[in-house]
Amino acid sequence: MDYLQNWFSHIDSPLFANIGILLVVLYALRKIAKYIVGKKLITTDDNDGKTRLRFFKNAIDFSFFLIGFIALFNIVPSLKSVSMGVFAGAGLFVALVGLAGQRAVANIIAGFFIIGFKSFRVGDFIYVGSYYGIVEDVNLRHTTIRNLENKRIIIPNFNIATDTIINTTLHDEKVCKFIDIDICYEANIDKAIDIISTASGKHIDSLDVRTPEEIASGKPKVVVRVKSLDNAAVTLRAFVWCRDELTAIVMKQDLLKIIKESFDENNIGLAIPKNLVMFEKPNKV
Repeated sequence: MDYLQNWFSHIDSPLFANIGILLVVLYALRKIAKYIVGKKLITTDDNDGKTRLRFFKNAIDFSFFLIGFIALFNIVPSLKSVSMGVFAGAGLFVALVGLAGQRAVANIIAGFFIIGFKSFRVGDFIYVGSYYGIVEDVNLRHTTIRNLENKRIIIPNFNIATDTIINTTLHDEKVCKFIDIDICYEANIDKAIDIISTASGKHIDSLDVRTPEEIASGKPKVVVRVKSLDNAAVTLRAFVWCRDELTAIVMKQDLLKIIKESFDENNIGLAIPKNLVMFEKPNKV
């Protein structure tokens, strides 16, 4: 008890009062700023509005944290003297921090470009380099996407801004999924095309994008063409429409199984690489 009484007797009450007032004011201003952004500035409830709302809320949190951190160093005398000594005598440290901060600033600027130019939104299915998934969050530093394995991929905004982005959701979510099948040269091409077209057209997720004129002319729901003639295979490509990229990925996996089973029933062989080895008879001396 004596120790606690001695500790409380050395407490600088005005200092703690100032810190308390600072925290209360910052908390209140942060709430007001978030309310204004959420209710007044962001008036749409679509993906664009959700993306801007998340980004600016993260920006508000970061800004008030930085303001509070700087204000705390100015309020507490001991911290103020320490900070002045550190910044006065650690020029190399400041330079290193400045170099490291260049990437952080680049990520922040890239984040504003992403929001301003609407490259993608929360809920969009995008490809960035070798990564793909659904956008879950965009903040000042990075963008979070969720892939098909339910894993979160954290990509710095600067990397996204300097890479090629494929957005399968922007403006029109429908996708035309290419399904390539390699059959052997001995197989009946017309029969293989009919099997692929019929199986793809019957799939529950396959969309019919034909015009009334195309339907009247007898154009199939799913068009299949010969893509290439390689050394060991005839490559057939089916153009299958689907409502979105995520559904199209699952649909393609289903169709590969269905087509393989149909080929087996109709004795249509898939292409198998073949190598022809020739031996030259040695000349007698």
